[in-house]
Amino acid sequence: MFSRRIVTDVTAALMILVGAASSMAGVTDLSPNSTVVDQINNLAAEARPAGGSSANIATPLTPGLAPLTKFSATGRLTESLATGGCLNNPLTATCTTCSALTLTGTVNATGLGKSSLDVRFTLLSSSSLGICLDNGIGIGTLTAASGSALNLSFAGNLCINDEDIPTVTLFLSSNLNFMVEGGSGKFASETGTGNMSISTILVNPTSIPYSGTGEIVMTGTVSKN
Repeated sequence: MFSRRIVTDVTAALMILVGAASSMAGVTDLSPNSTVVDQINNLAAEARPAGGSSANIATPLTPGLAPLTKFSATGRLTESLATGGCLNNPLTATCTTCSALTLTGTVNATGLGKSSLDVRFTLLSSSSLGICLDNGIGIGTLTAASGSALNLSFAGNLCINDEDIPTVTLFLSSNLNFMVEGGSGKFASETGTGNMSISTILVNPTSIPYSGTGEIVMTGTVSKN
């Protein structure tokens, strides 16, 4: 489904695109090479003594208005975080402590209208990232109602924004750079680049895979090659 060239290009760019963040007060550091799932479990364990949980929804992300010549997409997501890497991701074959963030949902996108988003984000284990748990690369598709689809690849990080102790609720965000390289149907020759912001909310995560909700905002440029 996905071009290996896409993922290879993003892998090569990962060290440039992604940086570490400063440490977050009140969060206990784990040993180097702890997975994202390990770190989420640790954060939840620190909050859980206060007890309780409640349903929550993602805080809306508000993108700036993009010119009609630009590409943008927004929508709500259903998310799942599990151990191990994602299928079709080159990191999976070599990483023994990866985590996989799966995101699906419906978005409204420039040139596609109401579309289905399906992406897989493989996160590398890292040490000393502070509030940013891990860096990684991912691949996915954005499919219009007509069946035509854009192939996406992206790289970036997963960071902690906040933690609500009484409800054991974790608020995370991913800041990513994405590329479009081809697709299917009328988007077969499309190329483009841009930024992608994803919010993630995990309420009282207790069993793997952790289920969450979130929102996505994409802005960039897409044109025929």
